[in-house]
Amino acid sequence: MTLDYTPWFIIGLILSISSIGRLKGEIVKIDCYISQGCGSEGALKENVYRALEAEGIQAEVGVHRISDEKAAELKLSGSPSVFINGKELQPSGTTGFS
Repeated sequence: MTLDYTPWFIIGLILSISSIGRLKGEIVKIDCYISQGCGSEGALKENVYRALEAEGIQAEVGVHRISDEKAAELKLSGSPSVFINGKELQPSGTTGFS
């Protein structure tokens, strides 16, 4: 299953997870892990950057294309898997790595 991370969904998650960092003036770290066969990279990147711009949040964004083996090693829930400051955003119980 591929999740559609709309800008509004990402804004809410960034704000909720990064509120402590924003108060301290820290830069938010976002890591996106995407399987080799997943077609959502373009939309995901666009939505992450739109959300950051809309809220004026500074972030270090990493997009990582990985193998199924690496995904299993990292125990990712699906593709894409998005982490903000080390916390996975994928809803609990959702799985699927395309």
